[in-house]
Amino acid sequence: MMRAPTPTPVQPVYETDMRDAEWEVVRPHVDVRAKTGPQRTVDLRIVLHARLYKVRTGCQWRLLPRGFPPRSTVS
Repeated sequence: MMRAPTPTPVQPVYETDMRDAEWEVVRPHVDVRAKTGPQRTVDLRIVLHARLYKVRTGCQWRLLPRGFPPRSTVS
């Protein structure tokens, strides 16, 4: 019998990234799925990291680092 791999903790890349414990508190409030429509293709944690980065640094949307989703997804 094969076991499912255990999830590895996400290592923060930027100081503004949420730690795993913080994400577990926030996730039930943002990870709400609609009953209809397509499945989500973007990780909401990464989107939230981009928004936190933007708020903390004050950078313009077009200057977000390339590791984040496109600004049309994040904004």
